[in-house]
Amino acid sequence: MFIKTGRTFVYGRFTGPGLLKSLGGPPGWDDVTVEILREFGPTEFIGKLYTSGGPTGNWVPLAPGRLGDYEWYRAYLKTRTLFLEMVGSGNWEVGMFRNESDEIGLYVAVALRYYPKNLPKKAEPYVHRER
Repeated sequence: MFIKTGRTFVYGRFTGPGLLKSLGGPPGWDDVTVEILREFGPTEFIGKLYTSGGPTGNWVPLAPGRLGDYEWYRAYLKTRTLFLEMVGSGNWEVGMFRNESDEIGLYVAVALRYYPKNLPKKAEPYVHRER
């Protein structure tokens, strides 16, 4: 039996229809990290969602009550289309978000599946160019 002793994280940004994307990263285009909790093979997993926030800038688990604060989640609710642009791994399609808990407390879990193709046209973000 294999016992996992460390924690594995992946990093990226959410993208989808209606979301702004620019070099400076407008409000709502936040970097996220996902701690891999359960893998169902090399192309699917469920993870614990973290955001960088607060005055310290440390990664903190995203509390369920804060999910609606993020532009990418509000866009997901409208279109049910959202992708995580994972650093070094390409695009991963969001299957769902759900509330879970562990010994520390409540957090948001996200189900991701590898998306080996280019993003569909309806999922490409609007590119905002600074003038």
